[in-house]
Amino acid sequence: FGEPKGFSEGLLLIEEVTPSNNHIGSYFVNTDGELLTDARGKFLYRDARPFSDGLAPVRLRSHLPWKQAWLFIDHSGRKAFSQSFDNALPFSDGLALVRQSQQWFFVNKKGERVTDYFDRADSFYEGLAWVKKNGEEYFIDRSGRRFCS
Repeated sequence: FGEPKGFSEGLLLIEEVTPSNNHIGSYFVNTDGELLTDARGKFLYRDARPFSDGLAPVRLRSHLPWKQAWLFIDHSGRKAFSQSFDNALPFSDGLALVRQSQQWFFVNKKGERVTDYFDRADSFYEGLAWVKKNGEEYFIDRSGRRFCS
């Protein structure tokens, strides 16, 4: 059974669940009812988050824990760039918040790291993001420059 999670950029994110409401995986359907598939014809991801700025973070299905990385796909279902991450959130203000090796940082749409590493962080909103590093909390702008404490 699929549970709609909402439209983003013309694609409906659906979470597949068992009758007892256990998560099976996630997939996208376009407005014509067609499944968004990757280059291998696969459509079911372990997890997925909404599209934003033309890309969506998805976690591939694998029985190997170290292969359950998050990556970004485009509207055609292809990988947007080669990097993968331990966690990834949708793009906001042109940057995505990702985690690798217990450190959070922001990447651009090419998958390039554009900020320092942080202990915790929130996605950008109206040009600013809250971050925490070494116990200190402050805001940064899209270039990673400290905006205010």
